[in-house]
Amino acid sequence: MKPLSRSKWLKERAHRLGGTDVAAIAGFNPYKSALDVFNEKLGLVPPVEETPIMEAGRLLEPILFRMYAARTGRKVRRTPVLYDPEYPFLIGTPDRAFDDPKSGISGLVEGKTHGARTFATVQNEGVFPGHIVQVQWYLGLARKEWGSFAVLCRETWELIVFNFPFDPVLFASLRDLAVRFQREHIGPRIPPPLVSEPQINVTPVGGEAKVIDDAAIVGALAIYREAKNVVEEAESALSMATDALKATLPEKGAFRLPAATIRYTVEAGRKTLERAALIADGIDPTKYERQGAPYEKLTVYLKKERK
Repeated sequence: MKPLSRSKWLKERAHRLGGTDVAAIAGFNPYKSALDVFNEKLGLVPPVEETPIMEAGRLLEPILFRMYAARTGRKVRRTPVLYDPEYPFLIGTPDRAFDDPKSGISGLVEGKTHGARTFATVQNEGVFPGHIVQVQWYLGLARKEWGSFAVLCRETWELIVFNFPFDPVLFASLRDLAVRFQREHIGPRIPPPLVSEPQINVTPVGGEAKVIDDAAIVGALAIYREAKNVVEEAESALSMATDALKATLPEKGAFRLPAATIRYTVEAGRKTLERAALIADGIDPTKYERQGAPYEKLTVYLKKERK
């Protein structure tokens, strides 16, 4: 069976429950709830339009998997739609299947592209639970023992790969949840209740960050957070003052004042190389990169404080 075209794939998903739907039903999709899935399947809301970020992910997908194949040495191929043999309304549309000639294992791989901040979060903390659910769903339908998850950073062009085994207990829970959702809500057209917590447990697929709970470090982090809040408030005030100053100047140019000299000009944008275009033309941009001297860097991604 050949993989479906995008239009047929979208039509196939319209009346069936797939990996992203199941993740939402289970409470692991921050952008979609079980009620959203219900409304979509019954045609109560218009189809979701492709956003620029979604389009970027779709266009970068072939490049991501070429990088994945080069990094892992695995052979990557497209895969047809997967169906549950007992419940045909349960489907899976994995990105790719892989074969590893070194280990002899085969499995499924899902790929995502993220901005630098989200990429760093995944690199440090591990795969998001909703994406774990998605891969495990596909593995259960395909009867594969190994899943892989690849993440590409759109800004830095870095790629990270996670590998994890099939979890039959998790898949069974997801399958039961999806069947009940079809029978209790979609079939009789009864909206599901709003829930705030995930419906099942998911084993984490961790990243590089080590878990620590040291009083001295926690104290230093609190001081850092307070200082960052002060800086952000100052930057906001400076931005407002800059806008006010621009509004008072008669035109763009250079001006001398008693306490300062001001230049108000339009500068040319920074030039960058389109790495995706180079790779598409068969050019490996990494061959022309220069490695600078190592230096220490501290990056802190603060989580929102609970009120």
